[in-house]
Amino acid sequence: MEPVPAEIVEATWQEIAGMSVEEFAPLAERFVREQPYLRDFLMDDGPGMLNAEEQQLLLYMGLVIWQMMERVAGKRLPMVTPESLDHADERNFRAFERLVGKSPAVLTREAEKIVHKCNQVEVLRYVTETLEEDFNEEDDGITEIGKGFIFISLKTVIEALDML
Repeated sequence: MEPVPAEIVEATWQEIAGMSVEEFAPLAERFVREQPYLRDFLMDDGPGMLNAEEQQLLLYMGLVIWQMMERVAGKRLPMVTPESLDHADERNFRAFERLVGKSPAVLTREAEKIVHKCNQVEVLRYVTETLEEDFNEEDDGITEIGKGFIFISLKTVIEALDML
């Protein structure tokens, strides 16, 4: 798939963030109808790993990413398959397992490589910037471990959608 330009990333994020519940509901229903495996992946990914707030953020960001990629395609996207999700998920977890216990300098260097290797660098940048926001664990319920898990899961979503 063609890379999503920064302008589409920003416009899509801003538009969806500004939607009322009444405006958002039909989009969420279409997402569930057209991308059931993607929705299941986002809802079932990491049972027990994410709290309710983190799960909600993961699902919301997954929907926004789907819209970004659909807009650049200029048409409704085909359904993501369980196989494409499993393949991307396995590859991402193997890559991140190699980073466990590494120094912050190594982690930063490797994270930059991961972002720049991704065909959808602007979409991945949206994920990174959103997760870098000043979440407060007590107020927002978003933990550092949750952020890491959300990042890996959304990178998998991006890669699965990019294969369409």
